[in-house]
Amino acid sequence: MHSDIVYSGASFNSIASLNNSENHIAIIGSPAKTFGMQSISNGYLYIPNQNTYKQIKNTIGSLYLDHGSIHSANATIAAYTKGEEWLDDFLIYLEKTMHWIQDFVTNELPEVKLYKPEGTYQVWLDFSKLNLSDTALKHLVVNQAKLALTPGDCFEGSHTQFMRMNVASPLSKIQQAFRQLKNAINEGVDCSFNEAVSDTDCCSC
Repeated sequence: MHSDIVYSGASFNSIASLNNSENHIAIIGSPAKTFGMQSISNGYLYIPNQNTYKQIKNTIGSLYLDHGSIHSANATIAAYTKGEEWLDDFLIYLEKTMHWIQDFVTNELPEVKLYKPEGTYQVWLDFSKLNLSDTALKHLVVNQAKLALTPGDCFEGSHTQFMRMNVASPLSKIQQAFRQLKNAINEGVDCSFNEAVSDTDCCSC
């Protein structure tokens, strides 16, 4: 899904490039992430093994997911045949955004660890150095910083101090979001959201 979004110095290596992989893989692709076309609900499958192909095709058919529309088909063709220039500009813009985020986190948010991606428009933030409870961290990010980040425990139950941010937005919006986060961290957690916690125990609320 994200294989077209790769930054300078990195490369995408498909599982299909591995030796003897043709009998063990099924690759799902879509123009949605690359071209922002989620609303057309179109994708494709690459399945070299014919037995696997038939099994998956039958399953998709039983769920009535084996049909699209002429609009989505033409939109997909147009994206891949005429969207190269747009994609090149998008990648340049996105990489500049990533550089700004890295500089801001390094200089203004030393308590937060950024995992700079080699591709995609998602960044992972590690808040564990803030020494907040999971509940307090979510309150800080959602209610005080006013950000809608994806909690890490949506992906792995123990990663409660991680959050994922989608940065496929204008740079001005990303800058505003990180400044809101900085202000919230500087202010500290407002523990009034949890009446059972005393002022002296705010870090564990």
